[in-house]
Amino acid sequence: MSTDPSASALIEPRDSAPIPLEQCFVFSRGRLRANANGRKRFGDRFARAGFDINKIRTFDELEAALEGSWHVVMSVESMARDFEELNAGKDSLAHRAVRARLHGDAAEVDRIHRKMDRIKNSRLRVVGKGKTPSRRGQDG
Repeated sequence: MSTDPSASALIEPRDSAPIPLEQCFVFSRGRLRANANGRKRFGDRFARAGFDINKIRTFDELEAALEGSWHVVMSVESMARDFEELNAGKDSLAHRAVRARLHGDAAEVDRIHRKMDRIKNSRLRVVGKGKTPSRRGQDG
């Protein structure tokens, strides 16, 4: 099981006070099962990430569900803010595509991906960072 303290403090956006992880699951007869607290706190989160809380029977399965559902807890605004902090000043096509996806602009994402595919499939190649290739026959 994860020893990450933040894992036990993850909450759904609508919750005001998280129920401690230890109060959400019962381990008996070699099996783990969610109790009412666990279904209340994690049921919807796990379901939105594709996990059935009623089928979680081991600590490894619980850890996989926790790790596999983190994106449900993270807000788009939080991810956009973190992305901008890490990528300030970067404006590549890939960065533009991520920004468009974070803002829910699927048409822009598709347009950028088509452009990236055209560039990838062209015979044009970058010859040097910040350098302009010299013309043949001219001294540069």
